[in-house]
Amino acid sequence: MELTTKDFDYSLPSELIAQKPAQPADSAKLMVLDRRQQKINQTHFYDLAKFLPPGSIFVFNKTRVQPVRLFGYKPSGGRVEIFILSLSPKLKAWLHPGLKVGQTVTIPTNSLGKDVVLSVGHQEEKEFTLEVVKGKLDLQFLRQYGHTPLPPYIHSSEKESLLRRWYQPVFAKEGFSVASPTASLHFTPPLLEELKKKGFSFAFVRLDVGRGTFEPVRREKIKEHQMHSEFFTLSKRTAHLLNQAKKNKQPIIAVGTTVARTLESSYSPKDGFIAQKGATTNLFIYPPYQFHSFDILITNFHLPRSTLLMLVSAFVSWPNTSTPFTTFSQSLLGKAYHLAIEENYRFYSFGDAMLIL
Repeated sequence: MELTTKDFDYSLPSELIAQKPAQPADSAKLMVLDRRQQKINQTHFYDLAKFLPPGSIFVFNKTRVQPVRLFGYKPSGGRVEIFILSLSPKLKAWLHPGLKVGQTVTIPTNSLGKDVVLSVGHQEEKEFTLEVVKGKLDLQFLRQYGHTPLPPYIHSSEKESLLRRWYQPVFAKEGFSVASPTASLHFTPPLLEELKKKGFSFAFVRLDVGRGTFEPVRREKIKEHQMHSEFFTLSKRTAHLLNQAKKNKQPIIAVGTTVARTLESSYSPKDGFIAQKGATTNLFIYPPYQFHSFDILITNFHLPRSTLLMLVSAFVSWPNTSTPFTTFSQSLLGKAYHLAIEENYRFYSFGDAMLIL
């Protein structure tokens, strides 16, 4: 039987959608799911180390979220939201409301002569190609005038400076992401230092989170869904660390679904190694899927029918466990989500976390 989007549905009370992170971030609730023993424990994120095998190696996504949401005006005065998806090789964005080819939009800067004027090139699906006809739109401009690209289900009136801190992992270094690898948001400098002292080691990859993270699965049959490509890099050093860990039978912990996709996209089934790589991936993971590159997953609680929920469902079911996937509601993961709702866990980007062993 082919899986459909309905097989990954569940109902969530709107009041459980987190509007801000726990303070401090590592005080979030943590649900510990033993997928093989089918056991569930509840704790807090700061107690993470108590549930991990000694010598485990964490893999983090070091990508940096950029303030890609801008606001401009049509010549008529109508307001336009501009969500930058890429700066190069072409300037691409979502526009709301959409514009026609040749129309312009001006982004005011309150600085004489520094307004940016954009012209619409063409549209492909919901994505617009733009041309800068006046001024300069680059990373520096985004950092000065842009807004944090919070998901549409978060409605916040907090200051931009605070939102940028909340929505950025503490170890973010480089890259161009339009959404945060949110499993990483629970890690604080004190927790990282504690984990290091307890003998855990860290490795880093980079996957620039793109528009695919927002894209719903519109096809009824999920195998017909096409993931958008995202750029990733896995360095020679990281490949060496992870291959040594596999050789020494040290558990590898993927921190988030972006890391999971990066590692699986870098794994070579032919020789069983994780390869140094710089490429794009459109890997779409859903049940049944055999994972090879990591052993443990840290993740948040995801939206119904989302590609992220499908990836996590695959990790918790056959052939990675002895239980085949039928529907989300009947799965161990579905039962964990049901318990999380009963226990008032906070969901989605700023919500609580899950450790899957």
